[in-house]
Amino acid sequence: MAAQPSLEIVQENTDRISGAKARRAKLEGRHVGRRPLDLDREAILRDHRLGQSLGKIVKERGISRATVRRVVHEPAPTSQEHVA
Repeated sequence: MAAQPSLEIVQENTDRISGAKARRAKLEGRHVGRRPLDLDREAILRDHRLGQSLGKIVKERGISRATVRRVVHEPAPTSQEHVA
């Protein structure tokens, strides 16, 4: 029977390989990581301003409570951020 490599060696090699693939993809201009959520931020903010609870917004939109809270509490984008 052949000796099995230790878990640490396997994880280290996996991290090294996947890191190299991510770097190469970024250099080629491809998206790396999880896709961004497609949120209607204006509608979430409007519903919140109209007094809807976070729970109701969560159920209607099918998104997490943390996401709704983040949208409601994040500062409004400046004109420079909005242009980019």
